[in-house]
Amino acid sequence: MGRHLLKIFYVLITVSTSFAGAQTQFYLNSSEKSIIALALKSIQADPAEQIELVKNIYLRLKRSEHKTQKKIKINSHKELVESMQNEDLFSNYNLSELNNDDLLAEIKSVEYYSDIPTLQKRIDNYINKRTETLRNSSLIIGLAGFDLALQNRSSNQELKDFVTTYIENKSAEFVSKMNATENPQALVIGKLLKAYFLNLPESQKIEIVYQLSKLPIDANHMDFFLVMIQNSGPQIQKLIQIMGRSANIPKDFQDVFQKLESQVSPVPWRKVKSLIESEGLKVSDFDYFEKKPVGVGTMAQTHRVQMTDENGERQSLVIRFLKPNIEKMVEMDYQILKTIAKEIDNDPELKNLNLPSLADLIDDLNNSVTEELDLVRTIKDQNKAQKIYSKSEVIRFNEQKNELQFSVPKTFSLGKNKKLMAQELVFGQKPYKELVQYKEIYPDLYTIIAEKTAELWLTEVFFKGGFFHADLHQGNMMMQITDPEIKVNLLDFGMTGQLTADQQKSALLLGLGIKTNHTELILKHLTLLSKNQKETAAFRKLVVERCLQIQRNEIKEQSLSEWIAWSLDQGQDLNYEFLKLNRGITAIEILLSDAKSSLTFDQIVQKIALKNKIYMTDLLLKEKNLKLKDYPDLLKMIKDSVPQTKQMSCKSLF
Repeated sequence: MGRHLLKIFYVLITVSTSFAGAQTQFYLNSSEKSIIALALKSIQADPAEQIELVKNIYLRLKRSEHKTQKKIKINSHKELVESMQNEDLFSNYNLSELNNDDLLAEIKSVEYYSDIPTLQKRIDNYINKRTETLRNSSLIIGLAGFDLALQNRSSNQELKDFVTTYIENKSAEFVSKMNATENPQALVIGKLLKAYFLNLPESQKIEIVYQLSKLPIDANHMDFFLVMIQNSGPQIQKLIQIMGRSANIPKDFQDVFQKLESQVSPVPWRKVKSLIESEGLKVSDFDYFEKKPVGVGTMAQTHRVQMTDENGERQSLVIRFLKPNIEKMVEMDYQILKTIAKEIDNDPELKNLNLPSLADLIDDLNNSVTEELDLVRTIKDQNKAQKIYSKSEVIRFNEQKNELQFSVPKTFSLGKNKKLMAQELVFGQKPYKELVQYKEIYPDLYTIIAEKTAELWLTEVFFKGGFFHADLHQGNMMMQITDPEIKVNLLDFGMTGQLTADQQKSALLLGLGIKTNHTELILKHLTLLSKNQKETAAFRKLVVERCLQIQRNEIKEQSLSEWIAWSLDQGQDLNYEFLKLNRGITAIEILLSDAKSSLTFDQIVQKIALKNKIYMTDLLLKEKNLKLKDYPDLLKMIKDSVPQTKQMSCKSLF
């Protein structure tokens, strides 16, 4: 490939990172983005295709040198920017889907004009400032100076090297900013991101560079970071969302991680339509099908529809489907993350930080994500949850009271291959959005709802059937506040778990053992919650020493999740359902923290345990590792979880 093409490519990409201080948003125009796209596509083309491609680019550029090839009438400044961006071509397609002829057709000189003098002046100013911005970079070269020299194959390798180096440099920028906090979690995320982007397949790196070329010229480094993550695999997105919830992560990175939950790139409408048709349906089969998605996740997308059922009744529904090729992306991510996790776990810099095993976390995540690929199972679990989590009770807050109603939308499958999941339409917003308007007048409302959600979840997990939503964060809740009632819909049961009766008991007794620092209870039930359920002398020695360290105040009292993380680090192969439970507990703890609740996970469990006195008494009496001297402490711990009320005699009231 000719070196002039390489220079054009280097310049157009580099320019888009050079003007973070610019006040006006400038974009690369359609012609420039087309050259970048064609240059990137040429990397994986065979030599003959490369020669023909660059020849055609050269001819297009020569034709545009001396005269305007197209005039576009503009009616607003917004229309000018949108025309330059050419959303239809560049936003709705991935690089591999772009047609070379369509891209070549975009390489032309364009004149933007308006019949309104003031608007024409604004157009001229915008074009001039954009040109000046590019020229002042000292990097831009005349597109007309492009020469044909594709015969030198080493230049094609230069372009490949550029893509790799560019991605590595960008990720290195983020890592250096992340590591500036000197925080263990940030350090792990930094190393993870650096290794991940280094190990991405060439085709994915090329796609990321193409997506970056569509950013405004004044985009900042965090805008670039968000686009890089958005165009990576679903597992790395979910992983950093989990790890990035720590308060110790830099604020700008926390903002990006949160945006991942709300700004995931949607599947274009043409692909949605194609998927509907592949299921033996037509969009016209629906009374209404909203083209704009109502929700976009890392793996799935939802659209609002209406259709008439077999009884002639019109239903308002939400159609959910997995994104095309998501299975391949999941597998790509897992192979990359599995490889780099071993390296990070053995990193000398991290060895002494006593962090949980990243390899175990990635295996756990992969199992959960793989489950989410099964829509039939998701439908079954959500319909099961509908019976379990439908509950209503009166709550009191800020001298008010209202009915709190929990529910789960019913769902069913559509299509010949059952790749479409339909669920009844529910109304509302994410809790933090719905509650913000009531923050001043009802400051306790969010706290009460979060605590009641936790209580509902924990009651089912430990004292009823054992079925649970393994990722009940705010994104999987929909809330609507009305005068008669507060409705909370629990959504997306793609990640669920089911504890057996024995696992429920062991989890409770493990929690009691941790709370009282009871070595034998901790050891026994960590063992029972492992896959082989066999105690080893080595693990016993480690548990005994850890309990002694807590007793001597050498380390702080450990939570359930901290004991689990420690056990995994010691090689304890815990049952997968219990690991999913730990994920669910983490989501509940975050929910309580976001709502500024003063109650901990342990305190809510203790409160529920007191409501189940007969069950707890029977559980304790049957526990062989408990001695008579242990009972007072255990019973006192449960009793102390309930707020003490002041008792007054009747005489004192008169």
